[in-house]
Amino acid sequence: MEPAHPERRLLRAVLTDAMATILKENRAVGRRTVKMRREALAWVVSNERSGTFSFERICEALGIHSDRLRTKVLGTLRDRARAVSDV
Repeated sequence: MEPAHPERRLLRAVLTDAMATILKENRAVGRRTVKMRREALAWVVSNERSGTFSFERICEALGIHSDRLRTKVLGTLRDRARAVSDV
């Protein structure tokens, strides 16, 4: 396995941070946390391709199928919401 180029590491870090922000099970619901999650989720669901750091472009550069990742993230959120509502 060849070492990742610095640019790929940066793109991977941006994507990883967004996934962690959206999916972490943090009970804190401060305004900053809510805002960060909302922004990260909006970034993931956007089909925008014009920016270098758009979700679509990052996934493309990393060889990740954006629709599959998006579906998985949204499915995980949906499952968590169902689990909470069942309690």
